[in-house]
Amino acid sequence: MSILDYKGYKAEIDYSQEDKVIFGKILFIESSITFHAESASEIEHKFHAAVDSYLAHCKKHNIEPNKSYSGTFNIRTKPEIHKAAAQAAHIKGQTLNEFCSEAIAMAVSVNQPTTPFLRALIDNVQYGAVANNSFAPIGTVSQESNIAQFGIAGNAFNVLNPEELFAH
Repeated sequence: MSILDYKGYKAEIDYSQEDKVIFGKILFIESSITFHAESASEIEHKFHAAVDSYLAHCKKHNIEPNKSYSGTFNIRTKPEIHKAAAQAAHIKGQTLNEFCSEAIAMAVSVNQPTTPFLRALIDNVQYGAVANNSFAPIGTVSQESNIAQFGIAGNAFNVLNPEELFAH
């Protein structure tokens, strides 16, 4: 599958071997808009035409076209994860929203934080050093001493120069 982008709209492109056709669907809008083409050179034109047609339809009927996401949504998680996130946010001097936004940004590689403490956390989780949700932050990075404090399975650790320790 491929993703195309036009005027802020994204479409997923796929091929049906059975029908011998390339088809696409505009993503992340409430309306269901699909399009198809018989050749790869034609599919991008069909996508642009579908977006333009959608916008013209909205304008003609005085309908507000679907826009980008607002940045607000609800999340459901286990109570113990909620508690751990709230505690970690407090330790970092952040609101829970700020903490969660940062965590999501790290997961999708958008504006990844570069503090040694967070880099150490990310690397530990990514490379399996932390298992079974046993990680619990217990401190922050001291800029003066460059020490990151964190706990794994109930034990506290100090990591000197975490950027060097977790450098890849």
